[in-house]
Parts: sequence; C-alpha cells; structure tokens
Amino acid sequence: MKSILVGLVGACIWVTGCGESADPDLPTKSLLAVGEEIYWQGEIDSARVVFEAALDESRQRADPAEEANALTWLGLAAWRLGDYGD
Repeated sequence: MKSILVGLVGACIWVTGCGESADPDLPTKSLLAVGEEIYWQGEIDSARVVFEAALDESRQRADPAEEANALTWLGLAAWRLGDYGD
C-alpha cells in the first residue's frame, strides 16, 4: 500500500505542478484530496503521510489557508488513531 501511496502523491505533484498556467494552489489541494480519499477509506496511517506532505507543501508556498486545512486533517487522523501526543 505504501508504494502505491507514494506513487499517487508523486503523480499528484507531477500532474498538477507541470505547466506555467497551473493553479499555484493545486498541488496542495490535490494532495489534500488524495489524503481525504484515503482517510475515508479507513487507511488513516496512509492518509497521515499524505496530509504531512500537504502541510510541507503549504508551508513552502506560505499558504496559511491550506496549512490550516492540512493541520485540521492531521488532527482528525491523530484523533482517529488515538495519538494525542503530536
């Protein structure tokens, strides 16, 4: 599952990040969409990896709205996993 996840994340970044006319927020939004899909399928650990990548991307872009969105999903994942330490 992890290799498939890495491939999906890479594909999201590559597809949405190519081309000069691409929406600059699209890579982070795409990562969040992939993470949400994985989260709702019950693969919470895998979703957390994607949300962490989205958080890194949003911070690199200095996008506070997407950073908050990624942090929210990371909080939900931690709650579902009972991981209250992070």
